[in-house]
Amino acid sequence: MCEIHRVLVKGRQKSKLAILEFSEPTSDFGIMGFLARVFIRYILPVVGAVLSGAPREYMHLQNSIKDFPSPNEFVALIEGVECGKDEKGSFQVENLVQMNFGSVQLYVASPIMRK
Repeated sequence: MCEIHRVLVKGRQKSKLAILEFSEPTSDFGIMGFLARVFIRYILPVVGAVLSGAPREYMHLQNSIKDFPSPNEFVALIEGVECGKDEKGSFQVENLVQMNFGSVQLYVASPIMRK
């Protein structure tokens, strides 16, 4: 994250970091979140394994989605990054877009410098 921060700060004035990530939907999304969670846990690995012929990869995908931090935890991780010695660099998450009933998130952050 610090290397990304360094490159963004040296780049254009209005640089942004965008991360598109999967996670398990929370109960905030009601029945559709529940159905998306069932799909990610049980249907996606089976269908992906059958269609691709690579069952281990789809089990790994399901496990990594299950173990990924919640959106609030991931925002805290991004904003908690501290880079640099004299001036501390970090990120500020400006936008969190939840898609597909909470199973996909787009995080948009800007690099910031703190003294």
